[in-house]
Amino acid sequence: MLSVDNLIKADDVLQELNRRFAAYIKSIFPFQYEGKVYQLINNYVASPQMKCQVCGNYPISDVSVIASEDRQLRVGNNCINRLTNREVSRWFINYRKKRENVMRNRKYIDELSLIFAA
Repeated sequence: MLSVDNLIKADDVLQELNRRFAAYIKSIFPFQYEGKVYQLINNYVASPQMKCQVCGNYPISDVSVIASEDRQLRVGNNCINRLTNREVSRWFINYRKKRENVMRNRKYIDELSLIFAA
């Protein structure tokens, strides 16, 4: 959980969320797919929507990028969860909700320092 004592400005909160995003991606251990070792390297919301390169599902908007030594694939939520045997997609959905909440409430977060100083 984020501590208000250490994070006063919205930019500080966003920076901490970005650090957690990078740490989470690194925490996903390499996994096997079609006889090759893959690693999760990114996750984003696609615009326009894409097709999962593992199962062919279309449309997908939440995209995880996985890479082997010689190939990158863009996969949807169901496939990334199945391949990693973890609820990876849920973590990214929650991350995006937190980020959107900070952005939506930026003005109030930035004013916290004034409230605490009073």
